[in-house]
Amino acid sequence: DRRVRDVRTKVADKMDPERRIREAREAAEFSDTAGHRLELGDALMARERYAEALDQYRAAERLSPHVDRAIGMRVADAAYEAGRLVEALAAIDALPETISQTELDRRALLRAKIAEADDRPQDALAIYRDIVGRVPGDEVRCRMAALLIAEGDRRGARALLQEVELRMKRTPPVTLKAEAAMYDWVKRTLAELS
Repeated sequence: DRRVRDVRTKVADKMDPERRIREAREAAEFSDTAGHRLELGDALMARERYAEALDQYRAAERLSPHVDRAIGMRVADAAYEAGRLVEALAAIDALPETISQTELDRRALLRAKIAEADDRPQDALAIYRDIVGRVPGDEVRCRMAALLIAEGDRRGARALLQEVELRMKRTPPVTLKAEAAMYDWVKRTLAELS
């Protein structure tokens, strides 16, 4: 049963948080393939070891026989999380062209987060406004609200957060639990803005 396996994996991860990293590293040492490097990078990302994950994604990129959008996006994500904003933008710019709106929006979301981290709130807001209706979930609305608060637009922030609050009523419990910190922030911030 998949649920039993999931529970077993979660328990094992709590008891030995480095297990996935260790297993992925052993696999990569045994057979140095792009796939094994990606697994190691993913395990490192899960443990918030972003610079190490970036090294593994770069290695996977070198081992891949062709330019791979999925690897390139992982490079961009890891570079952003590691605080290497210029490198993250370069990785996005190096991605092959795509006609997938979902993929374009994912790239735009990362560009906006980079602009935010680079202290360019107006650039970030412009991107967020463009993609807010297409990107699933509430991260974009919450990021927009935080920027609006920082810019002194409490009314605009409150309207966005009230929208998130309404959307929470239709959000699956598993998503509410996975994004609990964000939704707790929404509730606290709305109380402060009222």
